[in-house]
Amino acid sequence: MTPRCQRTFANIREYSRARANISGHNCNPEVTPMSIEPTYRANDGSELEWTPAAMAMLGNVPFFVRSQARSRIEALAYAEGEHAIDAGLVERARLEFGQ
Repeated sequence: MTPRCQRTFANIREYSRARANISGHNCNPEVTPMSIEPTYRANDGSELEWTPAAMAMLGNVPFFVRSQARSRIEALAYAEGEHAIDAGLVERARLEFGQ
């Protein structure tokens, strides 16, 4: 992780702690790179796997919305009970979300 990313995550952590203190919640939320991109699990509890073709299609999504697109695709796969995300599912998500 680059120093710039480390500073960004440190700032997010401090902001989260300050918000929790202001709102009266006694918690220490930890923000990590993995917490930004949630991993959904299939109905049987297994993690969703991305095929290389699906990852290549996700790579074509602009970087500034890629994590949101990934989350929405994983949520769609979770809702459909899929165990793996393939190119067909990514295409269905693209059509469903109108992108």
